[in-house]
Amino acid sequence: MPAIEELPEGHPRWLWDVKNFKTVIVEELQVCPPYTCVSHTWGRWRKSTSVEVEGVSGWEVPENYLYDVRELPQELSQLKCHYIWLDLFCIPQDNSRAADEEIARQSSIFRRAERCIAWIHDIKAWNDVVLGIKFLALQYLTVADRTVSIQALADRLQHDGKKPIQHDTGLMQNPSVCQTTTSDATAVLTSPQTSGRLEPSTWFSSLWTLQEAVLCPNMQIFTKDWERLEDATGEGLTLLSVASFLHLAFSYSTQGDAKGNHLFDFWSHAMNPIGSPGRTFGSLGVEVNAAPPSVTRLSEFLDMTRLDNVLFNSSPVSIMFNANVRRCTGNRAPAIMSAIGVTDWYTKQLSEGKVREYKVEDLVLRVYPLDFVQEACAKTGARFFETTFTISEKRMERTLKGKRAIGSMLPFSRPNGWLFRKFGPPEVARISIYEHSAVRNWEIQQNGTVSIHTAGILIDPKNENSLKMSGSLLWFVESEHINDGYTDDFYADLKLLAGDSVIHAVCLYQDGQVQHGIILQEEHGRHCEGGLTYLVRVGIYWVCCNSVRPELPEVAEVNWIVL
Repeated sequence: MPAIEELPEGHPRWLWDVKNFKTVIVEELQVCPPYTCVSHTWGRWRKSTSVEVEGVSGWEVPENYLYDVRELPQELSQLKCHYIWLDLFCIPQDNSRAADEEIARQSSIFRRAERCIAWIHDIKAWNDVVLGIKFLALQYLTVADRTVSIQALADRLQHDGKKPIQHDTGLMQNPSVCQTTTSDATAVLTSPQTSGRLEPSTWFSSLWTLQEAVLCPNMQIFTKDWERLEDATGEGLTLLSVASFLHLAFSYSTQGDAKGNHLFDFWSHAMNPIGSPGRTFGSLGVEVNAAPPSVTRLSEFLDMTRLDNVLFNSSPVSIMFNANVRRCTGNRAPAIMSAIGVTDWYTKQLSEGKVREYKVEDLVLRVYPLDFVQEACAKTGARFFETTFTISEKRMERTLKGKRAIGSMLPFSRPNGWLFRKFGPPEVARISIYEHSAVRNWEIQQNGTVSIHTAGILIDPKNENSLKMSGSLLWFVESEHINDGYTDDFYADLKLLAGDSVIHAVCLYQDGQVQHGIILQEEHGRHCEGGLTYLVRVGIYWVCCNSVRPELPEVAEVNWIVL
């Protein structure tokens, strides 16, 4: 079977002609015209039926419970552009080879677009969001101008924020909205907010939209009725600008100024109405400002989505981590592959006609195809193994005793919503990464384990004369008696954390004069037969190597399986 048919300069094959209400074939135009990509989510609300939409020739369009797809042409006419790329109208919805080829071109389609917009169906108005951003912006001015009064800011925003904050839908939703996948979607999406835990709205929980956000971080954001999120001057706010501003504002609000003063108290009086933000006293008796609900929601939104992390860095591991909390109704790998540049496996499978042959039980941890995971690891390098997670002591003991594969080395696991227990890698500036040669020989297996036959061991538990080094430890095992963080005696603190367990500090790479690695733990009190040892990754570390450890550890032969 031939390879993917290449279009001139990676252009899309189809576009929607807004003015003439029809799908056009780009190759039949003189040149590929400027176009707008519309990012939205609908797969979780798909009906079992498809309908003909006037102007869409070649395939029927799947129906969903969010809106009538037959009205989409009229809806899209509200946008001020001639051509639009929208998946329903520009990718055949028939599982054909042509559809698979267009999916493979997602990266070039979004990156070559004149502009991209996010159409978020479950947001009805921006009042709540604008209020929170405005409050944060004015509050942040107090950092530069100490003459600005907190109470004056509150008075200035009081009139705007009193009513909308109670009624309008914003970036945070009731979980029932985000998790709905059945015919009651319309009722849930249009119902008033209920009290209790909130989650990010549906667009921010879709795996496909994560990829589109990474490919086009400067996309603007629109409500269900095509109202754009704008600043006070009427300028459209992009996804990246919102994430950047919230990151800046909340970094100060949580870290405080040089004297330790904080902008907000997110713990005391969290439901304080905007009408009386005022002062409150925290647990230490320090006078702080109670955050209004709109600000609290924005803080929760940033914490849960970690858009700042994924958009600022766009590293493959950060994106794969973020994908853990996103939802997808089909094969997850195509929904993220273009964002991390891992598409060779897909091209190969497409040429062999095997793209849609994967079964869930054949996927690594029931998430991704093995060839996708192996390519992602090969292209990412040693940092692929540097994500963090948490695990209870009892689960770790059961894992080692039963030799259960849990994917402790991998940056993903079976998706479990916003309460997912894996965390992104530490994101710091890199100088010059030099990977340990042993890492490239590590083999990821179908069951999620990693076979290691060579390793650069920084610390051998049998060596009592290890040199004193400073650095940092991050221990994954949950325990009331375990503390981690900066250490001026890495070996001593590592022994303290490990207790009676046998541990190994294994080097991943060196960046400048800092060496990074992982910590592996064997089952306590068990000697494996035939030299084969089962371990679990229980931590990561970095140490200052300067004059003490100027070179990477030597390659040692081992026979390990990391569960």
